[in-house]
Amino acid sequence: MVIGISVKNAVANVNISFAELIVTDFLTVLIAYALEVYFSMMRLQRKKIIYDRVDLIKPEKYNELLADLSTRFGLEVVKADIGNVDLIRDKVELIIYFKNVKGISFFESTN
Repeated sequence: MVIGISVKNAVANVNISFAELIVTDFLTVLIAYALEVYFSMMRLQRKKIIYDRVDLIKPEKYNELLADLSTRFGLEVVKADIGNVDLIRDKVELIIYFKNVKGISFFESTN
């Protein structure tokens, strides 16, 4: 974006005033910032967890699994991927995907 603004300012001719360049540069940066904030709020975060209710990992109980995870964590869990299953200890590894929530530090994104 910096290169684009620099090129635009460099090729500006004498018919464009300095104030017009400042206004267009400001609007360009403002629109880019607004789009960045909008898309970062829509992004899903993910977290790997160990889950204790193996009975809910069946495909027909997927909606119930999401509802239970949402209730337990107080977040809107929109997706869950099933990892390793340990039927002896009744544990399953899940990767849960939830909407970005500000102020929750223990759910930092893992890549």
